Amino acid sequence: MLDFLLGLPYLREGPLWQTARRLEAPVLVSANALSLWRRDAVGLRQWSGFDRRMLRLVAEHPVSLDSGGFVASVLYAARRSRCRNTWSCAPQHPGSGSPRST
Repeated sequence: MLDFLLGLPYLREGPLWQTARRLEAPVLVSANALSLWRRDAVGLRQWSGFDRRMLRLVAEHPVSLDSGGFVASVLYAARRSRCRNTWSCAPQHPGSGSPRST
């Protein structure tokens, strides 16, 4: 049997969450959707942790956490202006080879 995860852009009570529960569909949420951001002294966004308020929903329904986009956004944030996409950024990270070569 093939199982699908319903990808949600955030973890919040609302129509998407209610639909997932009604369908009894396991949910996939981006780690970035749980991120808290603040502006530094010059106005640049800085990651400041995770918003854990809605994690109570995880106890009520199966949820998986996808961290690929979050990791990429943190690692490549400074290089974003030079990268057309994540694949073109990956070889720029010190100590990493191209993900296509693995």
